[in-house]
Amino acid sequence: MKKFRPNKMTTFLFAMLEMMPAIGIGIPVMGFFMGEEYRFSAREIFGIIPVFFLLCALILVFCCLLNLVTYPFTKHTVFLFDDSFSRGETTVRYDDVTKIEFDSGAVRRFGSNDPCCLDCYAGDELRISIEHPSLLMCFYLFRNCKNAKFRYKRMKRFLSLSGFFLLLCVALGLLG
Repeated sequence: MKKFRPNKMTTFLFAMLEMMPAIGIGIPVMGFFMGEEYRFSAREIFGIIPVFFLLCALILVFCCLLNLVTYPFTKHTVFLFDDSFSRGETTVRYDDVTKIEFDSGAVRRFGSNDPCCLDCYAGDELRISIEHPSLLMCFYLFRNCKNAKFRYKRMKRFLSLSGFFLLLCVALGLLG
């Protein structure tokens, strides 16, 4: 049996990580479109990309370290067994799960935030919803639910945010 505590930093982590690929591609594109005197060389453009991968890793480590501060004060909420998993009074077998939806949540300036959430379905029925899932628990759950299809709920937001940052970087590059 494996016990997992909620990770309160997952929403913030995914909010930061959703922006990083767009910025990692947008900055080199901006350097390509800049005027002759300000244009980046190919070496500088390809040198920026690993820096963004390193920045993504640093954000992940930072959020994990912040989670360690709250870790002693939270209780175990999800338990993974050999053939099933449970949260509270609800127990679900791995074979029964047909669909897993991952919602990265939303961090808002005003109003309430939407927490990161992992929803497991059996057929069309929601069997269990896990708020603030542990990242390691998510990986174990994806690996054990072999019949389940995975869906990332906020893909449209991620693509529109990526497109916005890419267009912004192109515009900044053209305007110099």
